[in-house]
Amino acid sequence: PEDSKFFEGLPRTYIPVPIVEERCEKKCCSVRALPLRCCKALSIHKSQGMTVGPGKPFEYVTVHYPTGNTPGAMSTPGLELVATSRVESLNCLAVGNRYEDLSYQQFSRIGTTKAYDARKAHLTEIKRRAQISKQQLRDKITSADPSANGQTYEGGCNFLLE
Repeated sequence: PEDSKFFEGLPRTYIPVPIVEERCEKKCCSVRALPLRCCKALSIHKSQGMTVGPGKPFEYVTVHYPTGNTPGAMSTPGLELVATSRVESLNCLAVGNRYEDLSYQQFSRIGTTKAYDARKAHLTEIKRRAQISKQQLRDKITSADPSANGQTYEGGCNFLLE
């Protein structure tokens, strides 16, 4: 609408950015600059394995979720989960979609695809096998140590079992 514009004759998306002046600690000189920050956009694929949060290369993330009216909206299940799970805290996450374009059903489907269930089952199996392997290694270490107090050499084998 025309009444939401900042300036007549310019696009509604035009937002004025005032030049700011910052003075040094001694107040003897100043710098005038535009208060803009360089930003970078990444695809969800490119961000896999990355953690976003305080002290990380990226401290905040804005995620634009596919909506029902965009082409191929739900053709890549699981990407929403990957995008959302990059952040250490919800304080570092912003949703870039308009409120009207999102629904509870859309968010409740995140992480509920067959592919996600298969991945979860695979990770559970890896953890189970790791526990078996760990126990077998402990048994071998214990059987290799003939002394009752576990001191076959300086320090003993007990530190390997912790």
